[in-house]
Amino acid sequence: MAVPNLELRPLGNTGLKLSSVGFGASPFDNLFRPVSESEAFRLGINFFDTSPVPPATIDVILSYCHYSINDSTLEDLLPYLKTKGVGIISAAPLAMGLLTELGPPEPHPASPELKSACQAAAVYCKEKGKNISKLALQYNLSNKDISSVLVGMDSVKQMEENIAAATELALFGKDWETLAKVEAILKPVKNQTWPSGIPRR
Repeated sequence: MAVPNLELRPLGNTGLKLSSVGFGASPFDNLFRPVSESEAFRLGINFFDTSPVPPATIDVILSYCHYSINDSTLEDLLPYLKTKGVGIISAAPLAMGLLTELGPPEPHPASPELKSACQAAAVYCKEKGKNISKLALQYNLSNKDISSVLVGMDSVKQMEENIAAATELALFGKDWETLAKVEAILKPVKNQTWPSGIPRR
């Protein structure tokens, strides 16, 4: 496979430019297998999620599962963050597996209704010869206010597919027809989320 040129986007006012596709190397319940970082770098990825410690000042935010086809709540914050020069990294564009043909791993904190709606959307895409994961990644990548999209990858094949999705988006744009139908399927559960993190006392 020829090495594509991934779009580099500014990370707020930091002066850094990140690849539009970031490499999610943080494990989710030991779901991901090791993938060579050097292979990711060769394919044009220059952002790797490996740091467990957030910066002391807010130059960059990482939001997960809040900018995808099923939940776009991050969108309300984007204009404010942009005016402050804050870089935005959107993680988990596949909603931790909800927007895949296989569905999410167990345990997944989403409600049964959300899981069911996402599965219906995946089935619709497959019946139309489309891939819901590609559609979800392209949905996320299409927002130029997001510096990088951090997506978990467990094989070189997935890495190549994600880069191909980004390249295809840059050349041809979004699949508006399929996206509109998937958004209609997900409308009853749009922006439904789940608790995460450590409960406060």
